[in-house]
Amino acid sequence: SLFHSFIHSFIHSFIRSTRAPLRVARETMSARLAPWASVAEWRAVCDALAPVTTTSSSREDSEAVARALSTVRAWRARGRAPLAIEATAALLETMSRDRDARGGHLETTRAAYAMTLTRLVNGVVDPAQKGRYAAPVATLARKAGLARELVDLRHEATHDAMPGLGALRRGARRALAWCRRWYWDEQRRAFEEAMMGVRKRARELCACEADARALRERQGAGRGAETSDEEEEDARGGDGDGSSFKSIRERRRAAMGRLSSVCPKGAAHFMAECLFEDDDDAWLRVRDEEDEEDEGEEEEEVAK
Repeated sequence: SLFHSFIHSFIHSFIRSTRAPLRVARETMSARLAPWASVAEWRAVCDALAPVTTTSSSREDSEAVARALSTVRAWRARGRAPLAIEATAALLETMSRDRDARGGHLETTRAAYAMTLTRLVNGVVDPAQKGRYAAPVATLARKAGLARELVDLRHEATHDAMPGLGALRRGARRALAWCRRWYWDEQRRAFEEAMMGVRKRARELCACEADARALRERQGAGRGAETSDEEEEDARGGDGDGSSFKSIRERRRAAMGRLSSVCPKGAAHFMAECLFEDDDDAWLRVRDEEDEEDEGEEEEEVAK
């Protein structure tokens, strides 16, 4: 239907948010520049990569995973790819090369593991350094849910001898599990909640629009009938059941405010206008008699 097709295109166009782990803002949606073209593209990558992060025996060279990794490389080129996405892709690529090497290029593999784990820990911990004095990395990592093992590997790779390949492999699996828990699952949940919120608020606006059109049709039919009761109801702006243009306008205004709380700034009114756009009446304005009188006075002043 027109409603569902517009909701689908609107969500893919406007709801693009990336969130830092443990910093989830559920009250409002904020528009942020993201490298993916749509939520569907992000979900396709998530469906391919997220299961691999918790399956140690899975093959990362499958066709779906290869396509997802290729998409992530395109996201990197565009910039602003979330840290967890880059870490997931880098670790999966390194693990794939590690299996294919069969004992060769061990130092290169160790360096790739160490660099990715170090960047992951630093990327999670550094934004949390907000005090006047630097807090211990282990303390900040614990608050973010990072395993102490990853902090120790980061410390060894940065300040001591390079960790062994076995320890780095175990650390890579722990890091992938952390990315799955604190990014992929959380971001998927955020998208689902945002979509449900937008659909619910849009349905409220559609209900207001339907009531307004039905009331206009009833009042139009009432003007042609020679019954005093209907004329009295028209004068009051209602149809006898408590519905009037004024009350519908108030409902629409409240629904628009709720829609604005779950949409990026400036997108709610655009969405509403597109929802109710057709050939005959691009936007049925819900207004009462006082609005019409005010507009009539303005037109007279302009004419003068």
